[in-house]
Amino acid sequence: MLFDGGILAMDVAATRFVAYDTSGRQLWTAAAKSPSGDACTPTVLGGAPYGLCTPEDDPTKGDTSLLRLDPRTGTAKEVGQLPTGAMPLGVTEGQLLFAVPKLAEGSFGSGEDQPYTALEEVDPVGGGTRVPLAGGSRGTPTLVDGVIYFVRPNGTVTAVRASDGKRLWQRETNTENLSTPVYSAKFNRLYFSNQFGRLLALNRSTGTVEWSTSALSNAGDSTADTTPSVLLVKDTLVAVAGDTAFSVRPPAAR
Repeated sequence: MLFDGGILAMDVAATRFVAYDTSGRQLWTAAAKSPSGDACTPTVLGGAPYGLCTPEDDPTKGDTSLLRLDPRTGTAKEVGQLPTGAMPLGVTEGQLLFAVPKLAEGSFGSGEDQPYTALEEVDPVGGGTRVPLAGGSRGTPTLVDGVIYFVRPNGTVTAVRASDGKRLWQRETNTENLSTPVYSAKFNRLYFSNQFGRLLALNRSTGTVEWSTSALSNAGDSTADTTPSVLLVKDTLVAVAGDTAFSVRPPAAR
């Protein structure tokens, strides 16, 4: 995980957090342990390094400790307790933001079509607030400029305002297995790709489909095993589908 000043990882035994600079030189290590347990994973929120720790014997039991790791020394401080399976999204208005899943008993999460019931806001120095979500908020969540976009495997995209959990719009795109979105402020669009190389552009304000493309003629043999992705480089989309990378200059208008 990249943070401001380095790279955050775990050691081979998964017992310590390890930070490196961009040349690969080790900066520090810190014990991976917390009041909730010692099964820890690294994450980065707002450019700062954090750890999420659960009970080692059964992560589905008990809360998750959120540890803030000092980027210079690795010193750990617990800044919050999160519900089981909470998904880190990013930072909005100075608050760390997590999506709280609805879990079946004994489950840690149900994958790409996970339903979510609330947002958890955590102050980086301690304390938090829970915001309920409207029904139907499910899929893979991504925070983009104060709005969370839930993307389901069937191509349904739901936009929810991060500050109060209000649904802004929902769109059935009929394009399955979409990537997480990237945002173009220039055109006020969200861009997606899928595993076969189809590209999709939605109006960020309304969810209206502005344009889409056909699948690639041949994306290779690994479409079922590769997660689609798309980047916005200046005004050009660079996407990966299967074992194929390709780029497209999106149209300025519909």
